[in-house]
Amino acid sequence: MWRANTRPEFSRMLAAVDPHSPGEFRVNGVVGNSQEFQKAFSCKAGQPMVRANACRIW
Repeated sequence: MWRANTRPEFSRMLAAVDPHSPGEFRVNGVVGNSQEFQKAFSCKAGQPMVRANACRIW
């Protein structure tokens, strides 16, 4: 993906003007908060796909 090799300055600029989240957070950021995902894939605390302070709304 072309964004993988971007300069930090360009990434900061995109964060300010682009309505889309960076690719690395589009899926991993969402499922890292999902208890259903963690159960389905047997993810344990401390693993990369388990957030220590996950966002829980409902």
